[in-house]
Amino acid sequence: MRLYMATAASQSDLVFTQDEVWHMYAQHPYRLVSYENLKGRDSAKDWVQKMQELWPGDRLLMDSGLFTYLNSGGGESLDYGKYADEYLEDLAAWGFEGMMIDVDCVAIAGAKVAASVRRKFDPERTFFVWHFADEMPLAEFKYPNTCFAPQDITRVLHRPKLVQAASVKACADLKAAGSKRVHVLGYTRLHQYMPGMWSCDSTNWLAAQQYGSLLIWDGKKLLRLTEQTDRRVRAAKELAIAQHPLAAELYVNNPYPKMPPHLWISLVSLNEMKRAWLATTGKYNA
Repeated sequence: MRLYMATAASQSDLVFTQDEVWHMYAQHPYRLVSYENLKGRDSAKDWVQKMQELWPGDRLLMDSGLFTYLNSGGGESLDYGKYADEYLEDLAAWGFEGMMIDVDCVAIAGAKVAASVRRKFDPERTFFVWHFADEMPLAEFKYPNTCFAPQDITRVLHRPKLVQAASVKACADLKAAGSKRVHVLGYTRLHQYMPGMWSCDSTNWLAAQQYGSLLIWDGKKLLRLTEQTDRRVRAAKELAIAQHPLAAELYVNNPYPKMPPHLWISLVSLNEMKRAWLATTGKYNA
């Protein structure tokens, strides 16, 4: 199973401006980014090209960013077909070669508009989102690549505590309908493997930073690493303090606020990071 590491806009800005951080993020084999965070940037094409060097092919997943756009105050009288056209035109102009998630508008615009928008996408490169608003059984949602949000499944059952069992059944129903790959959106129960799930995305790794820990995906589960429990994190911290005045000032002279461990990794060179990190882990991902 694949875990696509989802990034927020502030993290994306950080990654874009600090080359060392690129190398650290590249240790994770799969990444999800949002079109809305790239749209309109002069640097978007260069960024996409650089991301594709680190996450080639279907290791990079692009979300349409529609709900980010709507939540930011946009979207009054939005033409969803036009939004999809611009999304696809920009991805083509940037030379994007990864997988994408369709413009997920059925819950807002209705099934008829959503069906028209979905026809614009290449089925082999697109995850199509099933929603409660589609008003069709999962077993009739016939696309080669599909996805759903667990919280949407609970709307069918009206029993939130059954979300895990219901999501497992949803994966099975979509596979039975012909889906080769089923992606679960915003899956936070990463300690629980879901049979039938080809991939999922999560921002859990970002939340862990608030507690001074680092989350690593080993192919089956998330590992939580801290300075106190993992010598790789301590080694990276020692290298950063030794080589970077910023780290020394933050942690030796003024230990607050804490810097998340992933920034220890970003402050050391790639070769040093390999010695301090990868040398003790062997093969990083399954």
